[in-house]
Amino acid sequence: MNVLVVGIGGIGGYLGAKLSLKYANSGIHTISFMQRGNHKNAIETNGLSYIAKERITARPNAIYDSVKDLPLFDLVIFSVKAKDFISTAQSLKGAIHAETILLSTLNGVNNAKLLQEIFPENIILNGCIYVSASIDSPGVVVQKGGAGLLYFGSDVFDVSNYTFVEYFFKEAGIKCELTENITLEVWKKYFFICPFATVTSLYQMPIGAVLENVEAFDYWKGLFAELVILSKSMGVELEDNIFDAALERAKTIPYDTATSMQLDFQNGIYPEIDVFTGFVVEKSRELSLNVPFHNKAYDTLKQRI
Repeated sequence: MNVLVVGIGGIGGYLGAKLSLKYANSGIHTISFMQRGNHKNAIETNGLSYIAKERITARPNAIYDSVKDLPLFDLVIFSVKAKDFISTAQSLKGAIHAETILLSTLNGVNNAKLLQEIFPENIILNGCIYVSASIDSPGVVVQKGGAGLLYFGSDVFDVSNYTFVEYFFKEAGIKCELTENITLEVWKKYFFICPFATVTSLYQMPIGAVLENVEAFDYWKGLFAELVILSKSMGVELEDNIFDAALERAKTIPYDTATSMQLDFQNGIYPEIDVFTGFVVEKSRELSLNVPFHNKAYDTLKQRI
């Protein structure tokens, strides 16, 4: 396969490093990156360094910073920031053929639908991954937590036709599970990250501190309860222990773990507020639901952008 990883940040860095290390010199598959700026230049010069328990350095077959003269790809993995998702996907139309598989690994619960609207004739696989990583410096991505477990699949297409993609990931050392119930998996992650993204950004404290701070923890519980109401109104069937599972997972995370949205606020980068807090506010308004915790947080956070 000719594979393109779009966006080499935390998630793209994890997947791109693993795939490049395994396949870039295989003579069977080619692995390309799409990335701009100093990060792209450093990877081109020195390779991509991914630091977890150990440091690996991998070199893709190619790295692009524009859509000019792109080849056709068989698998495109989207891991860009939400604000760039639609425009980037639309710009890649010239690199997509009739059999191209497109996989979203972005945060959020609406990405597969958006991709299908852009590429109505293609196979769209949705996905979510549990990894906490970010760019540390140009050419270097550091993982701070998460098991790196990727769930992907479809509620629409017969996933048994895509076991070869699962094998492709597993052979590269990526823990993954192909599932026909990917909507539930995506929402399970969303239930974990969305309330924490909002509350850590609002209070500017890491997840461990939120669990210890009475006011912040109560606010998190309020956000969580509102998200339950919204998801049920959208027809999402939840597991009964969704709250307890999220809380227990949070307790296993290193105390000083910050969410990506919190880090974006701290670093002056446009945050994924529209994917998290803003999405809940907008969908709740459409469904005439009352979400005061999200409304207050959204109004406050928008003023900080």
